[in-house]
Amino acid sequence: MIVDKLIKVKINKKNINHYIKFYPDVKLKDIIDIDIEKHLLKGSNQKINVKCDICEISRLINFQSYNRNINSCPEYTIYSESQIMLSNGYYRIYDSGNTKWNLKL
Repeated sequence: MIVDKLIKVKINKKNINHYIKFYPDVKLKDIIDIDIEKHLLKGSNQKINVKCDICEISRLINFQSYNRNINSCPEYTIYSESQIMLSNGYYRIYDSGNTKWNLKL
């Protein structure tokens, strides 16, 4: 999960067309606070604070890496945590939006 809700972004030639949709009075070289989950570009290399949904360990990673992880499963897990769970014979059950770890029989 994402810990911080806002992040500071400097407006440049590459991202002005995206942010002008949400902030009409923005200009080049402005630094604005944006909502990470709603307005940050999916391929952004901005560093964000995240926390593992299983073990609660916090890390600082690229937003792009976070999106790659979330696309593979609905919750954020650090690599070592998911590998340990899978190697110990656990698998995920997706039931009405909730994810649970169960031991394989």
